[in-house]
Amino acid sequence: MTMSTRPTRERIVIGIGVVVIIGALWLTLNPSQGVKSQLPPAEARRQAGEATTSLARLRAETGRMTPALGGMLYDGPAEKMMPKIVDDVQALATRSGLHLRELKPLRQKRQGDLARQTLTVRFASDFGQAIPFLYKLEDPAGKLVIDKLNIASSDPKSRSVDVELQLAFFTRDMVKAGVKDERQ
Repeated sequence: MTMSTRPTRERIVIGIGVVVIIGALWLTLNPSQGVKSQLPPAEARRQAGEATTSLARLRAETGRMTPALGGMLYDGPAEKMMPKIVDDVQALATRSGLHLRELKPLRQKRQGDLARQTLTVRFASDFGQAIPFLYKLEDPAGKLVIDKLNIASSDPKSRSVDVELQLAFFTRDMVKAGVKDERQ
Protein backbone atom coordinates (compact mmCIF):
# COMPACT_ATOMS: atom_id res chain seq x y z
CA MET A 1 0.00 0.00 0.00
CA THR A 2 1.49 3.31 -1.00
CA MET A 3 1.06 6.60 0.79
CA SER A 4 -1.48 7.81 -1.70
CA THR A 5 -3.71 4.77 -1.15
CA ARG A 6 -3.76 5.12 2.65
CA PRO A 7 -6.83 6.72 4.18
CA THR A 8 -6.55 10.36 5.28
CA ARG A 9 -6.81 9.50 8.97
CA GLU A 10 -3.77 7.20 8.79
CA ARG A 11 -1.73 9.86 7.02
CA ILE A 12 -2.54 12.34 9.79
CA VAL A 13 -1.52 9.86 12.51
CA ILE A 14 1.73 9.02 10.69
CA GLY A 15 2.49 12.74 10.25
CA ILE A 16 1.95 13.42 13.99
CA GLY A 17 4.13 10.41 14.83
CA VAL A 18 6.96 11.70 12.63
CA VAL A 19 6.77 15.16 14.24
CA VAL A 20 6.85 13.61 17.77
CA ILE A 21 9.87 11.43 16.89
CA ILE A 22 11.76 14.39 15.40
CA GLY A 23 10.94 16.50 18.49
CA ALA A 24 12.09 13.74 20.84
CA LEU A 25 15.36 13.34 18.94
CA TRP A 26 15.94 17.10 19.02
CA LEU A 27 15.39 17.29 22.81
CA THR A 28 17.62 14.26 23.39
CA LEU A 29 20.51 15.56 21.29
CA ASN A 30 20.26 19.21 22.45
CA PRO A 31 19.63 19.37 26.23
CA SER A 32 18.30 22.69 27.42
CA GLN A 33 20.68 25.24 28.91
CA GLY A 34 18.52 25.72 32.04
CA VAL A 35 19.32 22.28 33.45
CA LYS A 36 22.40 22.23 35.67
CA SER A 37 24.87 19.51 35.13
CA GLN A 38 26.48 17.80 38.10
CA LEU A 39 29.20 19.64 39.95
CA PRO A 40 32.75 18.42 39.84
CA PRO A 41 33.60 16.44 43.00
CA ALA A 42 35.98 19.10 44.36
CA GLU A 43 33.34 21.85 44.03
CA ALA A 44 30.67 19.63 45.62
CA ARG A 45 32.98 18.91 48.60
CA ARG A 46 33.73 22.64 48.98
CA GLN A 47 30.04 23.56 48.99
CA ALA A 48 29.23 20.73 51.42
CA GLY A 49 32.00 21.98 53.74
CA GLU A 50 30.63 25.53 53.61
CA ALA A 51 27.12 24.27 54.37
CA THR A 52 28.39 22.18 57.32
CA THR A 53 30.33 25.15 58.72
CA SER A 54 27.29 27.40 58.33
CA LEU A 55 25.05 24.85 60.03
CA ALA A 56 27.47 24.49 62.96
CA ARG A 57 27.63 28.30 63.33
CA LEU A 58 23.81 28.57 63.32
CA ARG A 59 23.47 25.79 65.91
CA ALA A 60 26.03 27.49 68.17
CA GLU A 61 24.20 30.81 67.82
CA THR A 62 20.88 29.13 68.62
CA GLY A 63 22.42 27.54 71.71
CA ARG A 64 23.79 30.91 72.81
CA MET A 65 20.49 32.74 72.25
CA THR A 66 18.12 30.16 73.77
CA PRO A 67 18.83 31.06 77.44
CA ALA A 68 18.53 34.78 76.64
CA LEU A 69 15.19 34.20 74.93
CA GLY A 70 14.00 32.15 77.88
CA GLY A 71 14.45 35.22 80.07
CA MET A 72 12.07 37.16 77.80
CA LEU A 73 9.21 34.67 78.17
CA TYR A 74 6.64 34.28 80.89
CA ASP A 75 6.15 30.70 82.02
CA GLY A 76 2.57 29.50 82.05
CA PRO A 77 -0.48 29.96 79.87
CA ALA A 78 -1.19 33.47 78.58
CA GLU A 79 -4.67 33.39 80.11
CA LYS A 80 -3.16 33.12 83.61
CA MET A 81 -0.48 35.71 82.94
CA MET A 82 -2.84 38.43 81.66
CA PRO A 83 -4.09 39.59 85.10
CA LYS A 84 -0.49 39.97 86.31
CA ILE A 85 0.47 41.96 83.21
CA VAL A 86 -2.59 44.21 83.56
CA ASP A 87 -1.73 44.84 87.23
CA ASP A 88 1.89 45.62 86.34
CA VAL A 89 0.89 48.07 83.58
CA GLN A 90 -1.65 49.79 85.86
CA ALA A 91 0.91 50.07 88.68
CA LEU A 92 3.48 51.53 86.29
CA ALA A 93 0.90 54.04 85.03
CA THR A 94 0.00 55.04 88.58
CA ARG A 95 3.68 55.57 89.45
CA SER A 96 4.03 57.68 86.28
CA GLY A 97 0.99 59.79 87.23
CA LEU A 98 -1.22 58.53 84.41
CA HIS A 99 -4.80 57.28 84.34
CA LEU A 100 -5.37 54.51 81.81
CA ARG A 101 -8.64 54.88 79.95
CA GLU A 102 -8.65 51.38 78.49
CA LEU A 103 -6.76 48.11 78.81
CA LYS A 104 -8.15 45.54 76.41
CA PRO A 105 -6.64 42.08 75.87
CA LEU A 106 -6.66 40.92 72.26
CA ARG A 107 -6.68 37.42 70.83
CA GLN A 108 -3.51 35.44 71.36
CA LYS A 109 -1.55 33.76 68.61
CA ARG A 110 -0.05 30.35 69.32
CA GLN A 111 2.88 28.58 67.74
CA GLY A 112 3.77 25.29 69.36
CA ASP A 113 4.19 25.81 73.11
CA LEU A 114 4.67 29.59 72.68
CA ALA A 115 1.88 32.15 72.72
CA ARG A 116 2.02 35.81 71.73
CA GLN A 117 -0.51 37.81 73.70
CA THR A 118 -1.30 41.44 72.92
CA LEU A 119 -3.30 44.10 74.70
CA THR A 120 -4.38 47.59 73.72
CA VAL A 121 -3.74 50.46 76.13
CA ARG A 122 -5.30 53.92 75.74
CA PHE A 123 -4.76 57.03 77.80
CA ALA A 124 -4.61 60.81 77.58
CA SER A 125 -1.89 62.83 79.27
CA ASP A 126 0.69 65.52 78.90
CA PHE A 127 3.35 64.61 76.33
CA GLY A 128 6.05 65.00 79.00
CA GLN A 129 4.41 62.28 81.14
CA ALA A 130 3.60 59.90 78.31
CA ILE A 131 7.11 59.43 76.93
CA PRO A 132 8.77 58.33 80.22
CA PHE A 133 5.88 55.90 80.77
CA LEU A 134 6.49 54.39 77.33
CA TYR A 135 10.20 54.00 78.04
CA LYS A 136 9.40 52.25 81.34
CA LEU A 137 6.98 49.90 79.59
CA GLU A 138 9.62 48.77 77.14
CA ASP A 139 12.42 48.51 79.68
CA PRO A 140 14.92 45.87 78.49
CA ALA A 141 14.77 44.24 81.94
CA GLY A 142 11.03 43.68 81.46
CA LYS A 143 9.25 41.29 79.17
CA LEU A 144 6.84 43.69 77.46
CA VAL A 145 7.23 45.03 73.93
CA ILE A 146 5.43 47.95 72.31
CA ASP A 147 4.13 46.63 68.99
CA LYS A 148 2.20 49.63 67.76
CA LEU A 149 2.09 53.21 68.96
CA ASN A 150 -0.15 56.09 67.97
CA ILE A 151 0.28 59.50 69.60
CA ALA A 152 -2.21 62.16 68.52
CA SER A 153 -2.80 65.72 69.57
CA SER A 154 -6.00 67.68 68.92
CA ASP A 155 -4.04 70.94 68.56
CA PRO A 156 -0.44 71.30 67.34
CA LYS A 157 0.30 73.84 70.09
CA SER A 158 -1.18 71.72 72.87
CA ARG A 159 1.03 69.40 74.92
CA SER A 160 -1.94 67.17 75.72
CA VAL A 161 -1.89 63.94 73.69
CA ASP A 162 -4.05 60.87 73.21
CA VAL A 163 -1.97 57.71 73.19
CA GLU A 164 -2.99 54.32 71.89
CA LEU A 165 -0.49 51.51 72.02
CA GLN A 166 -0.42 47.79 71.59
CA LEU A 167 1.71 45.84 74.04
CA ALA A 168 2.85 42.28 73.41
CA PHE A 169 4.34 39.61 75.60
CA PHE A 170 5.27 36.01 75.01
CA THR A 171 4.48 33.01 77.20
CA ARG A 172 5.59 29.43 77.23
CA ASP A 173 3.02 26.90 78.38
CA MET A 174 5.18 24.68 80.58
CA VAL A 175 2.60 21.87 80.75
CA LYS A 176 2.55 21.54 76.95
CA ALA A 177 6.36 21.85 76.85
CA GLY A 178 6.67 18.67 78.93
CA VAL A 179 7.10 20.15 82.43
CA LYS A 180 4.55 18.89 84.96
CA ASP A 181 2.28 21.40 86.63
CA GLU A 182 3.03 21.62 90.37
CA ARG A 183 -0.71 21.68 91.25
CA GLN A 184 -1.30 18.22 89.77
